[in-house]
Amino acid sequence: MLSESDTDEAEYEKERLVDEAVELFTDAEDFFTTIQSNFIASSMVEIHGTYRVEDNNDIVDKERIQIVAKEIWRVTGYQFIVWDHKCLMSGHHTQYWCSQDEEHCKKPKPSPNPAAMMERIQTHHPEVTRLQVQTTWKEFSKVHWYQDDEQLPSAKKLLQEYGEEVDVFEPTGVPEGVEMLAWGMKKIAGDLKGKIIEIGIDVTCKW
Repeated sequence: MLSESDTDEAEYEKERLVDEAVELFTDAEDFFTTIQSNFIASSMVEIHGTYRVEDNNDIVDKERIQIVAKEIWRVTGYQFIVWDHKCLMSGHHTQYWCSQDEEHCKKPKPSPNPAAMMERIQTHHPEVTRLQVQTTWKEFSKVHWYQDDEQLPSAKKLLQEYGEEVDVFEPTGVPEGVEMLAWGMKKIAGDLKGKIIEIGIDVTCKW
């Protein structure tokens, strides 16, 4: 008698055998470079490929799939959502759907903010003022962003917590008495590498 997992294994094996020939790439770099160039060349991309990796017992199959998925997100600029997971006898199978696909994307949940909360609160408590709501919102949300009593050091410490996603720069030649915080998003900079012709800088200052 076959179990559900055995049935799933048989189904995926059948699909693998009847599917088109798999292209064997030299390594991960070859695979991701091909994906990136194909996405640049066309809006319709279909790739069925594989490449070999060194066996690493510290990384389970599910984690390896997640690593590959994140790299595909990086080189294509497209994000994907998990549709299902299957644990197979030969490893792990994860099916992703493009989150930019209107048919498959998840509907965004309404994000609470002071303005939205203000309307809801005053419906039941008309005596509550906008300032009270904003002050309370700030105090409750501080746990997510507050790092220091001073604004710039606080922002810098928060950005440094996301070192994998953000570069914090150290400006040189800053005039005495001027405080400056400069930072950039690695994902955006990576996609623009080699394509930038002119740079515009957005500056916010306080007198």
